[in-house]
Amino acid sequence: ESKTNVDSLLGEIATVTKEILPDERGEVKVKGQYWLAVSSDNCLIESGKKVSILAIEGAKLIVKKYE
Repeated sequence: ESKTNVDSLLGEIATVTKEILPDERGEVKVKGQYWLAVSSDNCLIESGKKVSILAIEGAKLIVKKYE
């Protein structure tokens, strides 16, 4: 069974294109596509930072800072 395009994003590294504020959505770019994103631990993630994709909820990604 092949994964859907969305499922293939899990574990990928994305780049923040609009900063993600606590309890607010930002935007990330992954594989050439832009997605709404929220921080898994409600911390600020600045534009330009790398994040890893933990989960997908509808049309938004749940991400955390990539160390």
